[in-house]
Amino acid sequence: PNGIYPIHYSGKVELSIKGAKLINCPDGRKVTKNKMKRKCLDVNIKKQLSQNGLTLEVKAQKAGACLKDMKIILPGGQPNYEEQFEEDPEKIVFNQDYLDYLKDFRVLRLMNFMYASPRLPDECIAVQKWSSIKEKGRNAKDVKIDWNKLTPEAKNCVKDESYNRTPENRAKLSDATWGVNWNTDKRNWRGAPIEVAAELIKQTGANPWVTIPHNASDEYIKLMATKLAKIKEHNKDLKVHVEYSNEVWNGRFWGAKYINAKTEDPVKDYSRKTLITILQRLDDLYKAERTAAEEAGDTEKVKEVTARYKRHKKPFRDKINAKVAAEIKTYVDLSLNAFGIFEEVLGADSISRTLGTNQKDPTRTRKMLQYLNGEKKLDQVDAVATATYFHGCWGSSEMESEPCKDYLKDKKKKGLYSLNTPDEVMDLLLDEDNPEGIPEVINQMKLQQEVLQSKDFEKAKIDLVAYEGGQHLTLDNMPPDLKANASPEKKKQLIKLIHSTNVHKRMKDGYREFIEGWMDTGGKSLIQFTMTQSQSQYGSFGLSKHLNDRESPKHSVVKKYSKIFCNGGK
Repeated sequence: PNGIYPIHYSGKVELSIKGAKLINCPDGRKVTKNKMKRKCLDVNIKKQLSQNGLTLEVKAQKAGACLKDMKIILPGGQPNYEEQFEEDPEKIVFNQDYLDYLKDFRVLRLMNFMYASPRLPDECIAVQKWSSIKEKGRNAKDVKIDWNKLTPEAKNCVKDESYNRTPENRAKLSDATWGVNWNTDKRNWRGAPIEVAAELIKQTGANPWVTIPHNASDEYIKLMATKLAKIKEHNKDLKVHVEYSNEVWNGRFWGAKYINAKTEDPVKDYSRKTLITILQRLDDLYKAERTAAEEAGDTEKVKEVTARYKRHKKPFRDKINAKVAAEIKTYVDLSLNAFGIFEEVLGADSISRTLGTNQKDPTRTRKMLQYLNGEKKLDQVDAVATATYFHGCWGSSEMESEPCKDYLKDKKKKGLYSLNTPDEVMDLLLDEDNPEGIPEVINQMKLQQEVLQSKDFEKAKIDLVAYEGGQHLTLDNMPPDLKANASPEKKKQLIKLIHSTNVHKRMKDGYREFIEGWMDTGGKSLIQFTMTQSQSQYGSFGLSKHLNDRESPKHSVVKKYSKIFCNGGK
């Protein structure tokens, strides 16, 4: 917002600013109550920030002089923000607009806030590439990198313990910044300190959903639990959702590769990529033979072909299942360790021990529970968390998923690539036949519930919760061949269409059907990804575009149902 921003700082330096005026504060005070230097910024942005924003320059008055402990303070606040800092320079203060936005929600997932799920570090990507080239002894352009099979050098990079989260190696209140820079090694990204996360939970009265970093030490996990336990002094009904890592099946994330690297591969003679390729080729052969037999009207041949291909595929499918089962065991064991530490500190009644699963893979859910059941540890898990994302098929692509190809065989159906208006996009999202749409997502949730409520696991009374979800309209979902061939003008048109759909009045209908469908399946906590976020080429995930945008279609519906969830004890 425009206004007068007090600046507190120390050190023998001179400040200058581009994009605003650096002035003596209107009240005439040049020193703070705790003897720091004091200036003010007069910010008056008529339309929007320029591309370079506001630039603050610092010049030392003599060699070796440093800027120290600078705070640029937002105008206003109740009580006044500057007064709070002058009363206690170490006080953790939140923007009141931020707190007002969050007050409607009862569970806050702190994963991105604390940067607990980093993407695969660039350094490890480079190690995988170069060690693959070295292993195969060819030029870089001739080597296809198999990301499903890490080289020994890449495994060492992925699980390098020198980057572990520990009480010493973590975000601290005294750090110069809690922000991140894309030029910085992702292994050193830390997010906000635990103390700040705990204070946010205390001030909002919400329940925290904490994602334990994949490489967290036991001491760090205990520190997290201990900081959150102090909130019980103010909220005796505190419930902490505890989740180890995030999407450990998603190879984009460091946590997924960490699990892979920590798991002893039971099938070393085949990589997962090789096994998948073999199964795909067998499927293609099977379809060709079966189709020929059906066209010839030879039912006996159809039976023979089906039986033969089942026999041929079984050993390769068994090998993939063995790999998946081994990684599931690693993930579940590490999760149980984190749960145990939190339970020891907070008590069983104050935590919800949560395992993550793949939205489209109820088989993974079943395998996790079967492992727990076999170990007689099914009672050590309270919830299974899924994503709940919906979007649409693209069309005009040879690399579309098989369900989308089948959907688009109907000439009346169109993919996102061919749509021109928000109404058309909403029709697609609400189409019961769309394999990526809202009705299908609800069907996916029903399949997850069928596993949790099956006779093998129903006595455990494990809840279905959602760790994140909502609309997922973004060019990142576009099949690679389509993305490569789309012109810049076409991409701009699609981005504009996605942005306008997200603020279209019919998006309310979509979110209403989505949330009511979730409630009908018996789902419990439903986390929306994400709160506020400006629209970009990477999507429009925010419920709102900024903190004071409280009437957006998505936010208004989610706010309404948040009250229903709370009042109904969900």
